[in-house]
Amino acid sequence: MHNPIPILQKLQMLPGVQLNADSKNEWIKLKSGRMTDKQLFGMIDGAWDWFVGQQDSKFALLLCLSGPDAGVWFHFLPNDDYLPGCHEISSF
Repeated sequence: MHNPIPILQKLQMLPGVQLNADSKNEWIKLKSGRMTDKQLFGMIDGAWDWFVGQQDSKFALLLCLSGPDAGVWFHFLPNDDYLPGCHEISSF
C-alpha cells in the first residue's frame, strides 16, 4: 500500500478545506467553505506538481459535476482504473 501522507499533509494546509478520506486513503473528498468546487479544483490543478511531485502518475484529481458524488475528489491510483492527472467528469 502506498503511503500518501506527505500529500495529505499538503492538502490539509489548504485554508478552509475539509478532507474526508476512506480507510485506505485511496479516495479523499475535499470540500471548501470558502471556494466553490470549481475554484478548489482549479487551485489544486494549478499547483498539481507541488502536490504530487514525481508521483504524478499515481494520483488523479477529479471534479465530479453532478450526481450523489458531486464534488472534488483526490484519488490514489493503486491500479489503472483512472487516468492520472486532473479531470472534470460529468458523474461517477
